[in-house]
Amino acid sequence: MSNKNSSWFEIIGIFGLIFGILSCLSIIGIVVGIPTIIASNKFIKMSNMPESEIMNNKSSVITWSVVLCICCCPFGFLALIPALSIDGKWHDTPYVPQARTFEEIENEKLDKINKLKDLKDNGLISEEEFTKAKSKIFDKN
Repeated sequence: MSNKNSSWFEIIGIFGLIFGILSCLSIIGIVVGIPTIIASNKFIKMSNMPESEIMNNKSSVITWSVVLCICCCPFGFLALIPALSIDGKWHDTPYVPQARTFEEIENEKLDKINKLKDLKDNGLISEEEFTKAKSKIFDKN
C-alpha cells in the first residue's frame, strides 16, 4: 500500500470504471460515462501515490470525488470519504485567534486615555468626567 486510503482509491476506481463503461453503452450515458472513466483512472493512479503526494494534491482528489458524485450518484459519495479524510481532518485547520499581548492591551488603554485627554483639553468633557472615564478604562482589565 502506498497510502492509507490506497484500498479506497482502488475500489472507487474499479467500480467507477465499470459504471463508466456501462454508461457509455448508450448515447445519452456517454455524457456521464466519459467523466466517470477519467475520474476513475485518476483514483486508480492515486491508489499508488505516496501519502505526501496525495496530501499535496488534496484539492485534485476532492475535485475528482465531486465529479464522481455528480456522474454516478450515490456511489460517487463514497469517493468523498477518503478525499475528505486525506490528512486525518475533514476540513482545513480552523482559524484560532491569537490572544492579545500585554503590550497591545496597554497600548489600547493608552490610546483611549489620549482621546479622553484631547476631549478634556478641548473643553468637551470636565476634569471629573475625564477621571471617571480613565478609572473605567483601568478597571476593565
